[in-house]
Amino acid sequence: RGLYANPFLARAINKSYIVQPRIIEGNLSTEQGCSDFAKVIHDEIQRVEVLSSNGDDDDNSIVCRMQVFPPKHQARLVQSIGNLVNKKTATNAQTSKKFTIFPRGFTHMLSIVEVHRYKGRDWKHRLRDENNNLYMMGLSPATNDLDVVDTNNIIGDGTNGDEVSRAYYKLKEALEMYETSRGELPRELYGSIALDCGSAPGGWTKYLVEHFGCGKVYSVDPGELAPSVREMEVVEHMQIKIQDALPKLLDDKA
Repeated sequence: RGLYANPFLARAINKSYIVQPRIIEGNLSTEQGCSDFAKVIHDEIQRVEVLSSNGDDDDNSIVCRMQVFPPKHQARLVQSIGNLVNKKTATNAQTSKKFTIFPRGFTHMLSIVEVHRYKGRDWKHRLRDENNNLYMMGLSPATNDLDVVDTNNIIGDGTNGDEVSRAYYKLKEALEMYETSRGELPRELYGSIALDCGSAPGGWTKYLVEHFGCGKVYSVDPGELAPSVREMEVVEHMQIKIQDALPKLLDDKA
C-alpha cells in the first residue's frame, strides 16, 4: 500500500492482475464464447461461496469488481454474466442471489486475462468460430492489504468522496502527479476562491473545499449537487449555465 504514495507507481499497480494457476480455453470475441466463459466464472463464484459459507446468507454475498484484458471484451462478458445470473436466479434463487458485478463497494476482484491468442493459419476466420485463445482467471478478496483494491475506492487522509463521484479522485490524482513531477503548488492557492464549471454532482467542488480549504467555491451547473456538497457553507450552487452565471459572478466581484 505504501507504493500508492507515488501516483506513477500507483498507476502501474492498478494495471496488475492477480490470477490463479489455471489455463482456460475460450474465445471472448464472440457472444457464445462469452456465454461459455460466464458459466466458468459462475461455477468458480459458487465454489468460493461454498468454501466460505458459515450458514449466514447475509455474510456470504459476493460483489465483484471485474477487470478484463484486453478491456474491449469486458462489456460483452459483463452482459453475459448478468444474463446467466438472472437466469439462475429465476430458476433457483437460493443458488445465485449472492453474486453480482459492481465497480464499487465490492468484496472481491475478478480478473480475466488473455495470455495467448491463436495467430496461425486463417487465424482471423478461426478467431470467430473456435476457442483458440487461452485465459487465466483470478478471484481475490478486496482488502486494504491487497494491491487489487482500486484506489478510487480508498482514500487515506480521512476524507471521502465516494458518495459524490469518481471525479473527486480524478482531480486528486492529477494534483498528486503534478506535484510529483513539478513540485508543490503555490501556497497562495490554499484558502482562495474557486470556480467549478459543470460541477454536478460535486466531486471537484468537494475536493476543492476539503483539500484547498477554499473560502468560497462557486459551483455552476444546472444539475443537482450531492447533499453532502450542497450543505457545505462555503459552496454556492449556481444552478444555471456558465454563460448565464458570468454576469452574476462579475456583479459579485468574484
